[in-house]
Amino acid sequence: MSENNTKWIDCYNRHLKGYLSSSIARATFQQDSETRALEILMYDRVFSDCRVFCSIGLTHYVQEVQNIAEVILVADDGWEDIPYILANALFYTVQSRMKIGWGMVVGGVEVIAPLFASEFGKTALYFTNPNSFPEEFRHISCQSKIGNLFQSFFISPEERKFFEQHGAYKFEEILEEKSIDPFDLKRPSCV
Repeated sequence: MSENNTKWIDCYNRHLKGYLSSSIARATFQQDSETRALEILMYDRVFSDCRVFCSIGLTHYVQEVQNIAEVILVADDGWEDIPYILANALFYTVQSRMKIGWGMVVGGVEVIAPLFASEFGKTALYFTNPNSFPEEFRHISCQSKIGNLFQSFFISPEERKFFEQHGAYKFEEILEEKSIDPFDLKRPSCV
């Protein structure tokens, strides 16, 4: 691990602890024996009846994802599967060399966690800015650079189709119009 990656991981850990307190658990994932690990940290008591999941280690892959970033996800259910799903989605962005950031979708939940997709009717992750947190939560200053935090949440096949047809701005407009709670895994589709 390079010194820069260690510093970024330390900066993100401090930032998350400042806003979310101490993590209650962590899960470590690796694509293979040659790649760097990605951790998913878990936090309780941030939002009522929800758990917050945060990636740590995506900063190992700045060149691949074209951004200094980590990702959070908040959900009210499905907690056993979410670390695995989130890590797989992030490794997919690394392998595909996708620029991670606002207004992107990663599908395949039904392939990697079919029971989860069937139970909740959600088959993709949508990535956006962390609107449920204070504005200053989005950015981390470290080593005279700025890192980002993005929020992801689960969406239905119909919502993904709408996103693909109309784009991120229209998708977020309809989410806001219909007062969608992105933390609610059992929520109906907004379209």
